[in-house]
Amino acid sequence: IWSTLGALSGWTASSPRQTALRVIVLGITLVGGTYLLFIAGWWLIIIPPLFALVGSAITSNGYLLWENLKEYAHTLEQKVEERTLKLQEEIGERKQTELALVESEARFRQLAEAGSESIIIIEQERVVDVNEAFTEMFSYTLSAIGMSASELVAPDYRDRAVQSMQSDYEGFCEIVCLRQDGTTFPTEVRSKVTNYGERVIRIT
Repeated sequence: IWSTLGALSGWTASSPRQTALRVIVLGITLVGGTYLLFIAGWWLIIIPPLFALVGSAITSNGYLLWENLKEYAHTLEQKVEERTLKLQEEIGERKQTELALVESEARFRQLAEAGSESIIIIEQERVVDVNEAFTEMFSYTLSAIGMSASELVAPDYRDRAVQSMQSDYEGFCEIVCLRQDGTTFPTEVRSKVTNYGERVIRIT
């Protein structure tokens, strides 16, 4: 009977602490009842029932905790697998996005190089890329990349060019540009402001 009570206490308890409290209460009941019966003239065994109570409670509660632990481990494993699959999908999508971006940049480069007009990409008033027509028109090589865009404009027109870039002006304007050798030439400029990821660039 005491073994059964211990097993039920351990099996239905929500935590080991609750199991311990139940065992203590049942143990006090067992000892107290045995003592009262002893006073009344009954000679009863107390140690084996007490061991049976404690042992069965520990065994049943330990088994329950083990089952809960296995279920938790299984759930955790499923979550890890789901997260791994999600990460693999995200990595695959990112690779596809990067590949599409590389292809888009390659197409843009081909179109830009094939054009006869000079193309300059400006970010924060700095030159970040040019096409071959630019190098021919301005007599610059790729050394122009990184320089201030206003340096490509004749001094008398630089303030106008800086104001245009700072105001995000889009449209046509006529200015006088400056070659690397110091000579100037009139040109018609058209600008377009666009976003490249999180970057804001000006295509001129």
